[in-house]
Amino acid sequence: MKDQSHYKNLPRKRVHVVALIFNEDGKILLVKPSYKDKWSLPGGSVDLDESPRNGCIREVQEETGLVVTDAKFLCVQYVTDTEKGDALFFMFDCGVVNNSQLISVSKETKEIEQCQFVDIDEVGSYVPEGVATRITAGLDAKSDTSKGYVERRFVKRIDEKTYTSDIFSS
Repeated sequence: MKDQSHYKNLPRKRVHVVALIFNEDGKILLVKPSYKDKWSLPGGSVDLDESPRNGCIREVQEETGLVVTDAKFLCVQYVTDTEKGDALFFMFDCGVVNNSQLISVSKETKEIEQCQFVDIDEVGSYVPEGVATRITAGLDAKSDTSKGYVERRFVKRIDEKTYTSDIFSS
């Protein structure tokens, strides 16, 4: 039997989930967190002993009031950040919402100020570059039925500028 101390020395990574949700007009659902300047996809951190899929379903309901019954894996993005540490972002396709369904920000949390459907062509003006990259990878994975993998590396340099690079593969 392996020494249990081995597992204590393995690296830890944060696990996050995001959802792609569309309306009947093909617009994508974005949320405006109260603690960020820009918009994002519905999602958040996966709880201890929770699968990424179940975390996605929970986060969508908490943030938007939508009850998602199915979440199909699209892609995973690996983000390394010298300040926050490594993270994995699992993206799921949570389907199409009927235009008559109401998207209501959950009263249980004050973390989301607003939900809005946005034309895909306009998403870049709402979200940060990293989220736009994540959305592009998810749309690519959704359209060609292949699964995608994305790496985003944040390297903080001495001159205080942040440099990023994205790597796509399927």
